[in-house]
Amino acid sequence: MIDADSLRSTAAAGGGFCSADARRSCGRQRWRLETASSRRRVTIGGETIRTIDMHSHVFIQEAWPLVKDLPQVDRAMANLGNGPMAVDAATIERRFREMDRQGIDVHVISVHPSQFLCSRRPTLPHESVKMQNEKIAEICAAHPDRFVGLGNVSLQAPELAVEQLNDAVAKLNLRGVIVGANVNGGESW
Repeated sequence: MIDADSLRSTAAAGGGFCSADARRSCGRQRWRLETASSRRRVTIGGETIRTIDMHSHVFIQEAWPLVKDLPQVDRAMANLGNGPMAVDAATIERRFREMDRQGIDVHVISVHPSQFLCSRRPTLPHESVKMQNEKIAEICAAHPDRFVGLGNVSLQAPELAVEQLNDAVAKLNLRGVIVGANVNGGESW
């Protein structure tokens, strides 16, 4: 279990990531994309590897009604559910086709930073984060060969964030969380 002090002292840094099933170094071999059926395949040294896009956002449309009237919310967010970040039944196949075209086997999905919504309203963080995390878990469970999920937490309420992190990982089978560097207009921790 993670506690509030651990969460406060932990920082995450993102960078490039490569998963080579053959455990080869990504930098030493020459990459090659091959078309195999409808999905492009990436090979290194003649061996097909699994490619993972570590930075792939989703827009959780169900959370929009909870936040649409907040002053810090960009009204343009309302249209994100119709674009490439959409993951509803009508758009999921479009995402898979684009992943296949690019040779991506797995998307690590997380909410778009505009949906972090570090609000001071006490009930909103609990409601919106719960909804976002459950939806991401649902998407990942429905397509475990294509998606791995990262949850969201309420950084403005560290004790709640700890609860949300533990719930995301232990109950919803998400792999971790994504956090922003700004909470209510100030640097986070």
